[in-house]
Amino acid sequence: MLFIILLFASVHSEEKKYYWTPAIEGGVDGELLQVHIVYRHGHREPRAFYPRDPHASSPIWKNGPSQLTILGRQQGYQFGQNLRSRYQSLLLKERAWKTVKASSSDTLRTLMTSSVVLAGLIPPNSEDIWSNITWQPAAIHTIPSNFDNVLVSHPHCPEYYYLINQLPDVNDSETKLLYNLLTKYTGKQIASAQSLINLYTCLEIESQAGLRLPKWTQRVYETMKKQTAKALLRSTQTLELKRLRSGPLLKKITNFKKYNSTYNIHLYCTHDTVVGSLLGSLGFELTEPPNFTSAVIVEYREVDEEIHAQFWYSKGPDGELTRLWLPGCGIRCPFTELRKLVEPLIPRDWTEDCTILEYKRDLGSELRFLFAIIVLIVLIGWCIISKNNKESYVVL
Repeated sequence: MLFIILLFASVHSEEKKYYWTPAIEGGVDGELLQVHIVYRHGHREPRAFYPRDPHASSPIWKNGPSQLTILGRQQGYQFGQNLRSRYQSLLLKERAWKTVKASSSDTLRTLMTSSVVLAGLIPPNSEDIWSNITWQPAAIHTIPSNFDNVLVSHPHCPEYYYLINQLPDVNDSETKLLYNLLTKYTGKQIASAQSLINLYTCLEIESQAGLRLPKWTQRVYETMKKQTAKALLRSTQTLELKRLRSGPLLKKITNFKKYNSTYNIHLYCTHDTVVGSLLGSLGFELTEPPNFTSAVIVEYREVDEEIHAQFWYSKGPDGELTRLWLPGCGIRCPFTELRKLVEPLIPRDWTEDCTILEYKRDLGSELRFLFAIIVLIVLIGWCIISKNNKESYVVL
């Protein structure tokens, strides 16, 4: 009986496996020149568990908090194979690593995901085969998180967090009810967007790992999903927030130059916060949080010597590609129009923008404090003078 169950599970998983169709070239779509892919890492272990979590001590958690799981590696490899299936025309038949630039945030789960994605995207061929291992080394570019303003999950930008904290708290009746229920069920205070995101992520991780979620989740899970998506978009509610959160990444993926590019495929392995903010900054709707290996893809194509961009989205491991309509530009956005569209979102000097307003606030606080001291001194002086005048009057 157990063998039959395992066989059914194996057949079922094979049925779900598929590859993306090759990118169409010609006609109104034109010739494919270059592609930029911003994607979330694969399935990971929870960062932390809630107090009443029945799976907190499950033996399946073997790699440590936030670390990539076996499932996450499989997802990454499948994602790489999907990319190869669609964009093989952009790859060299030999030494394909020369045409791919892989970038990653500086975390183990994103770096490891990048490795398996590259393994699926550019398997060795001909002279690239160096052993019986069907894998070839490929470079992954990263920088320390403290200096990363492109792919890091939470940017090191004081101004960004100041602006986030100025946003009004979500206090509609649905959100309040959800927070109260989750606090009751989990034994943990859920009262903010970030605490909701953390809890939803933990439950989603456990669900994908094959663990049965508590019965109470059936009542609130879809609402949690919707509210988590809204919470992720808080970072894009104003132009200033979009510029600080997504501006550096937008600058990279829209810096297309036809005759001055070494790489045909640009990969950016990052986090759900970055993928969600990118979608929100460009004006796309986010109806659910970005899943593991979900991806925003920008294809640059040429028709009659005119360059345009096409945007695509994959919801995750089992998600096919969906063509996106870029707000204000359409499904085939002329490159010149795209640059005009994103220009307000690209900071002139991100580091300066992250610090100068905070400096002004600090300076303003110091000036207010100095002004208060001066006022206090004047009042004390006035009281002393008034007292002396009164004493002089009495003596007279």
